[in-house]
Amino acid sequence: MASPTSDNHDGTDQQTVDSVVMLSDEFLHTLIAELNNDAIVGITLGGSYVRGNATPYSDVDLGCFYKDEASRLPHRLLYRKGLLVSINTKTVTSIRADLARPERAIFLVATPRLILLDKDGSVAELLQKIATFGWEPLQQKAHEYASFQMMLAAELVHKILSEILRRDDLAIACATAKLLSSLTEIVAVQGGVLVKSDGAYYQQVEAAVGTETAWTRYHRLVAGVDMLPANVSPVKVRAVAALHLYQETITLLRPTMRPEHMAVAEQAMSVFHTAGPRLRL
Repeated sequence: MASPTSDNHDGTDQQTVDSVVMLSDEFLHTLIAELNNDAIVGITLGGSYVRGNATPYSDVDLGCFYKDEASRLPHRLLYRKGLLVSINTKTVTSIRADLARPERAIFLVATPRLILLDKDGSVAELLQKIATFGWEPLQQKAHEYASFQMMLAAELVHKILSEILRRDDLAIACATAKLLSSLTEIVAVQGGVLVKSDGAYYQQVEAAVGTETAWTRYHRLVAGVDMLPANVSPVKVRAVAALHLYQETITLLRPTMRPEHMAVAEQAMSVFHTAGPRLRL
């Protein structure tokens, strides 16, 4: 493989951000030797270097599998040969448990991984389990998770309205960002969207809902992707769009939400619509 691991990763690097780079075997072998110890059972490489779309700014995404939680070190970052190396620590047992949780599984099963080290075969067995993963057994749990989270998100609706009344733009922006993140995850989990990468996350969720739907139009507006009208407060426009996004999410999830959760969500929207004239929304 062509090596991107020379020390020339400063401002003089002439590679463009869309150029594809690869890791040398020597670089990977050196990393394995540095990280390997008696507490580790395996190491995997994931992320853009495995997907084949790495840029000079991509991090090297390593998964270090420890024997047990007691020996597991915290997630850490370091630089090697000018590249940022992200060392995610985990256990085979914890990942197997995550596969039974829909809110975790959607971020696990569609991500390709390359085994760099596997001392006892447990990492290969885990990746085989991931490769044969089926969503259907988790669908009911996904409905329940999404329904519960929609109820909890009603608090953010009230938070946004409160901060608009206070005219606190930073607080509005903070609450809006939280609601966007929550609603995106809710729809992804409920719909069983198996996320390929962080970069593809929003695009996959929007595609699952429909690119021409009201939900996606509000989602893009809140995310700051689409243009805003001239001479308006972008903070307030995105906040109001987030409230409409909540309403559209209710519509999407209505058939699967629990009645008690739906009652809270709909009451939050009633508060929003009642507050409209007062807050000039």
